[in-house]
Amino acid sequence: MYPTENNITKNDEECQQTSALFLYLSQRIIAENSRRMYTDYIAVIKNIFMGSSKKPRLNFTLTEENKSYIEQWAEKEKRSIANLLEIIVTEAIEKDKSSK
Repeated sequence: MYPTENNITKNDEECQQTSALFLYLSQRIIAENSRRMYTDYIAVIKNIFMGSSKKPRLNFTLTEENKSYIEQWAEKEKRSIANLLEIIVTEAIEKDKSSK
C-alpha cells in the first residue's frame, strides 16, 4: 500500500522526517566538506538505528595477555568485547550479592 494522506501513520511521518534529516545532513556535508558534520551525521544514524546508550561507561586497564584472551573469548561467543565484559561483571555482581 502506498502512503496517502488518509493512511499515513506516525511511523510513516517519522520515516519521512528521518529521511528529510538524512538528506539535509548529506547535502550540508557535501557542500561544506565538513568532518565535524560527518561525525554528527554518523552519530544521528547510530542513535536512530541502534538507540542511544544511557549506560554509564567505565575505562580500565589490563595486561596484554588478558586483553588477547578476552578478544578470543568474545569472538568464540560471537559477542562484542563490551557485551562479554558486561555479562561477566553482571554475573560476578549477582554471585557476590547472593553470597551475602
